[in-house]
Amino acid sequence: MKKLLLVAAGIFVLFILSIGIFAVGCVVHGARSFSFGLGEKSTRAETHALEIAKGGTLEVDLAGGDVRVKTSEDAPSLSATVTTWAGSREEADKALARAKLEISKNGDGLRVTLVDATTEKEITGGHARSTAQADLEIRVPAGVRLEIKTESGDVEAEGPFAASKVHSSYGSVRIKSVEGELEATSDSGDVSVAGVRGKSFVAKSSYGKVEVVDCESAGIEARSSSGDVRLQDVRGERLRVGSDYGDVRLLRVSGDIEAKLSSGSVHAVGLTGPRASISTDYGEVNVEKASGILEAHSSSGDVRVKGFEGTLQAHSSYGAVDVEGVFAELTLDSSSGDVTARALSGSKIEKGWKLSSSYGSVKLAAAESFACDLDANTEYGAVALGFPIEVAPGVLKKGTQSVKGKLNGGGGVVEIRCTSGDVSVGPLGR
Repeated sequence: MKKLLLVAAGIFVLFILSIGIFAVGCVVHGARSFSFGLGEKSTRAETHALEIAKGGTLEVDLAGGDVRVKTSEDAPSLSATVTTWAGSREEADKALARAKLEISKNGDGLRVTLVDATTEKEITGGHARSTAQADLEIRVPAGVRLEIKTESGDVEAEGPFAASKVHSSYGSVRIKSVEGELEATSDSGDVSVAGVRGKSFVAKSSYGKVEVVDCESAGIEARSSSGDVRLQDVRGERLRVGSDYGDVRLLRVSGDIEAKLSSGSVHAVGLTGPRASISTDYGEVNVEKASGILEAHSSSGDVRVKGFEGTLQAHSSYGAVDVEGVFAELTLDSSSGDVTARALSGSKIEKGWKLSSSYGSVKLAAAESFACDLDANTEYGAVALGFPIEVAPGVLKKGTQSVKGKLNGGGGVVEIRCTSGDVSVGPLGR
């Protein structure tokens, strides 16, 4: 029993020591969120007047710290809080005295950085590094260009600004009101962009959400490697949206739209423009109130379209396809699921329609006046008709596995194919 108690005690001591080593290591590296209440910190506040005018560039380059920039009619200014950490208050004070906020002229603008911010100390088995941080509150005139980079901290900017580039390695980025090109990125944080008007802009995050609201630009790119992407009230000539491991939501988006996902679902409402292409490898596609040309594909999930007007192509490899709207051209296919189409009044077969399922049923419902040349076939199922049909002599009649004939005098060709499932063609609401 004593041996067991000694072993348990030894494990407990090692556990406590490992926590202490990890905590102290995090403190000396200056990571605020990992200090665990250990170590000492020292801070100072300082303010500076800035000489920068509209059209000038504000460059900020920090190893750590939050940056908040806002346009103002007041005199340009900077307020900073500089913080250092160390094993003792004396060491923290010394590190704080060494760290200097440097503001220098840079072309037509200013450059802000924290110099002598790193303190190294030898410890058993190596050395530790502590980095000071500077949290900045900045006021500048409207029309200033931003070039902001912080390794560990959030960036918030509210304009109007001219063309800008903003990045955080370990923090969020939020920017509002830019007249010009914009690049807003984060390696590990959310990115939010609003009120951008310019030739092009990019909003990207590796491990965070991306949100774009009330923006208009010729070229728009919004992507996340591992997070959701949301666009609302966005207009562009060319929009490219995507997420590797997250969902995409599009609300009132206009333009040539391409959304690609590896593992996530798409929900889109109010799409307009010449073309929209939406595809996901593992997820659902849901589209409501859209017009133009729509291509909707899922390798493993349902595809549902409602309130659509125009040309539609929808496919699912392992899911159902269910669509409703006023169609000009229609191509629907599922490798392993049911296919359902509700063609509302006004639908016209400008080119041949094709509906097919390998391992599911196909159902087409249309207005009473719907006219077409129907060609329906199933290999292992039955064809059921709810419309009167004109069948040429010698052609098999309804109730069989193959039906060819004219609905309401005939028109464009509707081709329906099933390998293993039933086919149903009839009026809406029945």
